[in-house]
Amino acid sequence: MKKATILPKTNCTLPLKLLAASCVLGSVCATTIDVFRPDSRSAEYRAAVALYNAFCPLRCPDEVVLPSSQIELAEYLQDMQARNKTMPITVRGGGHSYTCQSSSSTGAVIDMRRFRQLHIDRRSDGVLEATVGAGLTTGEISSVLDAKGWSMPHGICSTVGVGGYLLNDGNNPCVERPEPAKA
Repeated sequence: MKKATILPKTNCTLPLKLLAASCVLGSVCATTIDVFRPDSRSAEYRAAVALYNAFCPLRCPDEVVLPSSQIELAEYLQDMQARNKTMPITVRGGGHSYTCQSSSSTGAVIDMRRFRQLHIDRRSDGVLEATVGAGLTTGEISSVLDAKGWSMPHGICSTVGVGGYLLNDGNNPCVERPEPAKA
């Protein structure tokens, strides 16, 4: 597996919130993140561009990035912006997209499948609040909720990645959508 090491231009240029979790003040922050490029012709790149939805055409972006943490993602985005401020970005949750939006022929595909956290907390006002990783599927989340006697609206296919589902406003045949306002 080919890994790229990303070093910020200056010492610890991450936002303060991320800085405390990533490095000691005054040290050089460095992380290793999986970045796959077509020039490597590696099995990892071929696997990284493959989608769950076999009906989508094969597209070969300039980079496929698999961050494992918010820190890695932030460092990658800083590095990418320093290299190319206009590089298009596609965010992939599960790669399931019926409309083939989870890949691109240019730019960077940020594959969120390693973001798999799920935390459910009850706020002081009694409302339940969930923090959901973009790499989970709606089926994985529904299984956890079902075990607690709860549910969530989602489409009929449980293998849809929650990242794409939320970015694309979801799709649920049981939920009526209001008609657009007419002028």
